[in-house]
Formats: sequence, C-alpha cells, structure tokens
Amino acid sequence: MGLNDGALVLYSAQEEKDEDVDAIVAATVGLRVVGYSYRESASGADVAAFNIINGATGATGSEIAMVELAANGSGEEWMWPGVDCRNGLSLEVVTGTVSVCIYYAIFYPLGGGK
Repeated sequence: MGLNDGALVLYSAQEEKDEDVDAIVAATVGLRVVGYSYRESASGADVAAFNIINGATGATGSEIAMVELAANGSGEEWMWPGVDCRNGLSLEVVTGTVSVCIYYAIFYPLGGGK
C-alpha cells in the first residue's frame, strides 16, 4: 500500500529538555517522522547532541536521527515521505539542553479511519 492509498494527518510534538523523554508519541501503526527542527537552548551557550528514537524508550529503540550541534546552533531536516516509526517516538538527549520539534504524520489506509 502506497502513501497515495489513504489519508495523511500531520502533527508536531515539541520538547525542551536536558534529559531523555520516552514515548513522546505512542506506538501507532502508520506513524512516520517527516521532519524535525532543533536548537541548542541552554542559558549559557553550550554544545548539545540528541537522538530521535523509533521506540517506546531511548534505551530500547533504534535511532532514526543523530544530531550534534554547536553552541547556539539550530537547524531542521525534512524526510518526505517519512521514516516508519510504528514503535513510537522517544528523544534521547546525549549532552546539553535542546529544544526539538518533531513533525510526524499518521497514515490511515482508505476505509480504516482513525
């Protein structure tokens, strides 16, 4: 089944953290990460690194994005048609403090609804 065979609903989840966040988005069939934006957000400029994880926890999932950024760094990435993340989304903060906004879609097959 292709992406043109159903409905696509877009969402975003944002976190500003200096620690891991498990299950930002719960496991859902049809869940796809389509992009993310980020910035280093410590009160004093510092380097930061984080991973976006396909899994209920950072410890049990697999990395779909690994980002290292300089002090006061920021950026964004887009991954259309998205990366399958049916196991849920978690954020693993490796170092520093980051503000991360993850853009995701849930693909509903025609006739399947929510």
